[in-house]
Amino acid sequence: GDCIFILEVLEGREPVIVDVNKAACELYGYSKEEMVGMRTSEISDRDELEDVQKRAGELLAKGKVSFIANHRKKDGSTFPIDVSARLVEIGGKSFVLAIGRDITEKRMLEEQVRHSQKMKALGTLTGGIAHEFNNIMTGVMGFAELLQKKLEEGSAARKYADRIMSSAERAAKLTAGLLAYSRKGSVRMETMEVNEAVEAVRGLIANMVGEKIELLTSKSDEVLSVKGDKAQLEQVLVNLSSNAIWAMPGGGVLTIKTGITVFDELYQKGRLKIEPGKYVHIFIGDTGKGMSREVQEKIFEPFFTTKDVGEGTGLGLAMVYGSIRRHDGHIGVQSGTGGVGTSFDIYLPLVDDLGEKKPEEISAPVGRGHETVLVAEDNEAVRELIGEFLGEAGYKVLAAVDGEEAIKVFSNNRDEIKLLLFDIGMPKKSGKEAFDEIREMAPEIKVVFISGYGDDNAHLVAAGEEGHTTLQKPVKIAALLQTIRDELDKPV
Repeated sequence: GDCIFILEVLEGREPVIVDVNKAACELYGYSKEEMVGMRTSEISDRDELEDVQKRAGELLAKGKVSFIANHRKKDGSTFPIDVSARLVEIGGKSFVLAIGRDITEKRMLEEQVRHSQKMKALGTLTGGIAHEFNNIMTGVMGFAELLQKKLEEGSAARKYADRIMSSAERAAKLTAGLLAYSRKGSVRMETMEVNEAVEAVRGLIANMVGEKIELLTSKSDEVLSVKGDKAQLEQVLVNLSSNAIWAMPGGGVLTIKTGITVFDELYQKGRLKIEPGKYVHIFIGDTGKGMSREVQEKIFEPFFTTKDVGEGTGLGLAMVYGSIRRHDGHIGVQSGTGGVGTSFDIYLPLVDDLGEKKPEEISAPVGRGHETVLVAEDNEAVRELIGEFLGEAGYKVLAAVDGEEAIKVFSNNRDEIKLLLFDIGMPKKSGKEAFDEIREMAPEIKVVFISGYGDDNAHLVAAGEEGHTTLQKPVKIAALLQTIRDELDKPV
C-alpha cells in the first residue's frame, strides 16, 4: 500500500518524520521507532540531497508539492518513489502529510515498453534495408555468376569474377544478420535436440579458445528438445562464445551449461519477461572484463559494438537476439565491471518429443528446359538477370513488372505458360495475391516464389503454409534453375 508520513517542517530547517504507517516501515526496512525522528535526507538518495531543501521551501510557499525522487532503504538499496505532500493542521499546529508510492514496477514496465518499441522500430528499419539490399545482391551475384561461366578457368579476368562473387557472398551474410535481427529471414523449423547442437559446435569453440582459456561444458542428461533451426542455434552458440573469448584477452573460463527450467508463474527480471511453462535453459558465461549497465542496455541493437573499428560489425548480438525471439525464446544478460564477467541465459520452449527431422538441401545438377515461364519481378536488374539465365537454360520467358501486369500477361498466354516465378513483394498486387487470382483461371498452374523479405513476410508465410516452394534472395542461379526444373517435373 501507499506510504504515509507526517512530517514537521520549520522555516530553514530540514523536514523531520514524526509519524509513519506500517507500509512505510515495511518498504524502507525500519521499525516505526527508528523512522520517527529521522530527517528526510536520511531516506533520500545521496544524489538528491540538494533537492530536499528546495522541495521543503516550495511546500511552505505553495502549501503542496508533488515530485518523483529516489529514496534509500535501510539496506542501502535505492528505489523511485512518487510523492504528494501538502500542509495540514493537526491540533492547531502545522504539519506535512506526505503520501508516497513505490514506482519501481511501473518504471520497469515503462522501460520494457520503450525497449520493445525501439527494438520493433529498429527491426522494421533493418528489415527494409535488407529487403532492398537483397535485390541489389541478387543482381551482383547473378552477373558475377554469368562472368564466371564465360571466363576461362585460371585467367586473370576469371579471378576478378571469383573475387566479386566471394565479396558478394560476404555481403549476403551481412544481410542475413540484418534479417535475423528483424525476424524476417528464412528459417527451417524442425524439432531438434539442444545438446546435439552444443556438441556440434563444441569442437569449433574449443579451437577458438586457445591455451589461456578453459572451456567447461555441462550438458543435462535429459532430452532437451525444442522447435528450431539447428543452423541458427549453432550460430548463436558460436557468436556468444566468440564474444566471451574476446572479453578474456588475459585468459579465463568459458562455461556452457544446458538444462530444463520450469517457471510456475510469470518470471520477470529487468527486461526479461517469461510466461509460465517448461523451457530449455542454455547458460553461456565468461570470467572476462564485463560491461557497464549502459552497454548492457544497447548490446542487442544492430551496429552497436564496443570493439575497435574493423573488429566487428555490431550485428553478432543483434542476430542472436533476433534468432532467439524468432524461436519464441528469451535471452537475458547479467554482467558487471571489474572482472565479474558476463553471462547470457537463453530460454527456449521445451517440446515433448524429437519428432521427425526433415533436412533439405539443393545439390542436384542445374536443370534445363523448354517450357514457358512467367517471371514477375518489380526490380528491373533482377528481372533481366533471371530472364537471361532462364533463356540460356532453354526456357521461353515472359516478363511482368508487378502483380497486376502478371495477371494480364497470364490471361493472354494461359495455354502456353507452365510455371510462375513470382517475387512475393511487388507493387499493386503481391506475388501471392496475383498467384491466387491466376489459380482461379488455372487451378493446376505451378509456382515458385522468390522473396527479399521485409514487408512481404506475411505473404511469404501464407505461401509457405500452402506448401508452395519459396526461395530467399540473394538466390544462387544454379539453385533457382534446379528448383524450377524440380517444380515443373512434379506430377500434377
